[in-house]
Amino acid sequence: MRTLLFLILTVVLSLPILAQSVPTKRDDIRQLVTITGTMAIMKQSMERSIAQLRPSFKQLPDAFWAELPKEMDYEALLEKILPVYEAHFTHDDIKALLAFYRSPIGQKSIHELPLIMQESSVIGREWGEATGRRIMEKIQRAQADSTSRK
Repeated sequence: MRTLLFLILTVVLSLPILAQSVPTKRDDIRQLVTITGTMAIMKQSMERSIAQLRPSFKQLPDAFWAELPKEMDYEALLEKILPVYEAHFTHDDIKALLAFYRSPIGQKSIHELPLIMQESSVIGREWGEATGRRIMEKIQRAQADSTSRK
């Protein structure tokens, strides 16, 4: 009788543990996107884009600009992004990424990489402009040389 009571008690007490669902790949991707701040970065990018548009449309009232963010359905965007992660990463990959981003170096990379990208973007833009000028000068010289030979 004691054995039966112990068995019943064990099963009853373990039911909440058994009832806990194992996170799906999509659940883990959602966590990854949250931990890495991917959606927050997209939202900030959209807000910056709207802020850059605003001076070009000065005739639109403040109320329009206040309502515009409500048009941004970030949950719908996330639903479109999830399959991209699913296609490129296995569930084990996602779990490994989650473990990494939860680690101290992962947390540091989450903080530092946007700053690195921002600084690199400035450097890349300056480099691109300088390179573009040099190429245009070279093209113009080549055109001038070919015209003078005629």
